[in-house]
Amino acid sequence: AALQQSLGLGTRPLAVFVASLHGPNLPAADAVVSLARDCPDWSFALVGTVCRHLEAQPRLPANLMALGLLSEGALTALLRAADVGLNPMESGSGTNLKMLDYAGHGLLILSTPTGARGLGFGADKHYVEAALADFSAALHALAPQAPAPQHALRSAARALAEQRYAWESIARALAPGPVAP
Repeated sequence: AALQQSLGLGTRPLAVFVASLHGPNLPAADAVVSLARDCPDWSFALVGTVCRHLEAQPRLPANLMALGLLSEGALTALLRAADVGLNPMESGSGTNLKMLDYAGHGLLILSTPTGARGLGFGADKHYVEAALADFSAALHALAPQAPAPQHALRSAARALAEQRYAWESIARALAPGPVAP
């Protein structure tokens, strides 16, 4: 909460969506715009080249910031200040690395089942899972818990990210074992 205020983000809970200008991310960005309209008690930040997709929209909700590309330091500060990392994906075939970014920064993750595919994160163990149509209700339920809702899920997600997906863990798993004589 103090970091949010020091960054000038106000006192409302903050939800973040980080994405590139890639096909499956475009409807997800549109979904975040709708969420901002449905959840005026939240602030929303869109980060990355996906913001270019919104340039043609005539008017974005006042509680939505389209920040574009950020430096690594600015992104880290934003993720540390945020309460929820959004992963409103409904299509695509790849793994959403944003899940690892969110978990590594200690964010509570709100994801669709599609958004969480390809990783070892479990619903209600490492993140809050909801159908995209239920994201507004999930955010309304989480608002009274802000700042930093669902400590157990956030901690479990961060621990899993460190144990399984940190570069050190990957390198250990790939290191050659002892050579047999």
